[in-house]
Formats: sequence, C-alpha cells, structure tokens
Amino acid sequence: MIKNKFKDTEIGEIPIDWDVKKLGEISNITMGQSPSSKTYNYEGIGEPFFQGRKDFGDKYPKITMWCTDPKKIGKKGDVLISVRAPIGDLNIAPINCCIGRGLAAISHNDLENNEFLYYLLKDSEKRLLSIYGGTGTVFSAITKGNIVNFSIPVPPLEEQEAIANTLSCLDGKIECKNKQNKILEEIAQSIYNEWFVNFNFPMKLIDENFKEEIGYKDAGGEMEFNEELGKEIPQGWKVGKLKNFFKFIKGKKPQKLFENYKNNFLEYLTINSFNSCEKQYGDPKNKVILKELDLAMVMDGASSGTLYYGKNGILGSTFSKIELLNNKFSYEYLYHVLRHYQKIISENTTGSAIPHTDKELVYNIKIPIATSKLQEEFTMISKRCRLQIIKNNIQNQQLSEIRDLLLPKLMSGQVRIPLNEEKIA
Repeated sequence: MIKNKFKDTEIGEIPIDWDVKKLGEISNITMGQSPSSKTYNYEGIGEPFFQGRKDFGDKYPKITMWCTDPKKIGKKGDVLISVRAPIGDLNIAPINCCIGRGLAAISHNDLENNEFLYYLLKDSEKRLLSIYGGTGTVFSAITKGNIVNFSIPVPPLEEQEAIANTLSCLDGKIECKNKQNKILEEIAQSIYNEWFVNFNFPMKLIDENFKEEIGYKDAGGEMEFNEELGKEIPQGWKVGKLKNFFKFIKGKKPQKLFENYKNNFLEYLTINSFNSCEKQYGDPKNKVILKELDLAMVMDGASSGTLYYGKNGILGSTFSKIELLNNKFSYEYLYHVLRHYQKIISENTTGSAIPHTDKELVYNIKIPIATSKLQEEFTMISKRCRLQIIKNNIQNQQLSEIRDLLLPKLMSGQVRIPLNEEKIA
C-alpha cells in the first residue's frame, strides 16, 4: 500500500520523495524565430511551419503551411507552447517542424517521450499565467527566461513515465474515436457527392429491375439541361432555392451563466463548448434550444459559415439554428447540402471588422432537388453514421472528464500510480 507523505514547497504541498526544480533543469527549450514570409508556401514544400497557436488542435496541430528556409526547428514529439498572446496554450509536434516566434519547443532531457512535460504544463497553465501574465485572458509574451525559471514538481523518472502513460492512454482513446468520426463524416459526404453532385446514385434505387451495382450516370441515365443551374441534371429532378426548405433562428445568450449544473438548466452552447469540454449552464426559458440531431451554423466571427450538428443545450448568440420549413428535406440531407457549399458560404461573409454569415447568400443558393426516394435512402445511411458519431462524442466527453479529473491529482501526488512500493515513500 502506498502511503502518501507530503512536504511544503514554494509551489504548494508535494509528495516527500518529489523535488521542485526549474523547468530549464529538466528540459531543453528552443524559442521560435519566424523566417522570411517569402519562404512560406501552401504546397507542402519544405518543413511544416507553425507560427503560433492558430493551428493548434486538441493535442496536435493541423498543418496548413510550410517553410523552405526554417530558422528554428521543433522536433517530432516536442511540446509546443504559445509564448505570445494568449500565452500557455499547448500542443505536441506531430513531425519535425519550423516554429515561428509565437512558439517555443520543449523537450525532456532524460525521457525519450515528452508526454509528461505536456501534461505537467497543462496542469500548470493557470500558475504560469498568474506569474507571468497577470489576471486577464490576453497577455503580451513570455520569454525564454520565464520558461527556464518556472518552478515545477518533479516526481522520480519512473513515476513521470507512469503518469504520462496513464493520461496519454485516455487521450489515445479520444483521438481514436475522433479519427473514426472523421472517417464516418467523409464516408457520408462521399456518398452525397457521388449521388447528388456526380448524379451516379445506384440505378436499383429507381429501377427495381437493376440488380447490378451500377450508377445512374454510368448506366447512361437520362439527363436534361437546366438553365437555372447551367448544367445537366437527371431527368425529372427539380431546382429550388434553399430558402424554400429552411430558416435561420438566431441564438440568444442567457442573462446569467453558471459553471455548475443546476436543476432544469441546460448547457450553453458556444464554439468552445462544441470543440472542448468547457461548460457553462443557463436557464432555457425563452431561449433557442438545440437537440442532438439539429443543425446550427456560426453566424459571427472568424468561424462564420461553419456547420455544427446538434448537442443538447441553449444555442449561443453567435449561432443560428437551422429549422426545416417542411418535410421535403431531412436534417441529414440538408447538412450535407450545406457542407457541399461550405467554402462558398465561408468565403463570402459580410462585415469588415467582424465577419458575418451572409444569410441571403445562403438562402438563395440554387440546388438540384433529388427524388424523395433517393433522399430517404441517403438519410438512412447518413443517420447511421451520425448516431455513431454522437455515441463516440459522448464517450469522448466522459473520457475527457476522467482525464481532467485525474490530471491535477496525479500532478500534485494526491493520487499515485502503483509502482515498486519500495521506491515510493
């Protein structure tokens, strides 16, 4: 049985067999340096380039830019930390990469894996901000000296590995389900594109005499030119504007929000709550309520035009709920219609300082309208994918809550992972 004994230190109580050290004593720190903008490209030439936190994901950044003349390199597995406003955000480098002045790369001196440092810094983020950033949410910068001299709790190496393995196992399960969700989304969208954009839906869905797996266009299905769209569509299909099938209902923020759940309250849905485990709750009275299979679109800000499938809660003020006007479309079918036009919607926002989704542009998009039979068949396929995605998201939320509950306890020594008991006081 492990008996915890603690001692007082400058960073609070820690187990008696742990040390307090400066981050620079156990790690190597590389501050980023931005190369010339002439060396940037989007064609995958050179090293992946991360200028700052804008490409950060849950744990790993998304590669959107490359650099042919990197000045500073973060190695695969290094912890990337944002050192310019807002400071403290963390990711792990998925590959050797160029890092700009908005980032620093941190690697452990004694462990091949930097997962422990990643989780240690996640747990220490508030303390880091309180020391070097003040009390707001936007800060100027932290220096290499700040990082080097930041005091941290240091368990024995074996325990560091055990802590990292425990937390990364939970994150690995979350990542696996996220990948599965992405595949399910791509499958459904690929089917939509094949059926309703390429018009190569299975012939047997409209002609029972067809037993072979052959598409409408491949089988020489009859097409007719439509002047409104300026292209050929399957014979018998109609054309309509999206405003005939749905309307936007603007979300509304509750007067008061609470960090903890209260009776009859619902989660307040913002972009952060969709993308992470951040939660606030409010009174649903006279608010726009979203359910799991409803659709919402971001109407204001940098993410304007982005679509989200529902999540039970009160819809935030930067969103609009998408409400069907009739039963001619299903939410499943409409979701993939709007995803098909996502780029057009996102690139044609209104407003100069703050982008806004152009509702009239969306309403006036003209689309070929498939037969009810095809829509129903597609809805069944897509809904199966969607329900599995919802199930995965619920499981991920539970895993995230377990991880976030364990993180401070493991990093403070309140919970210890059983190792060789003789090595732990």
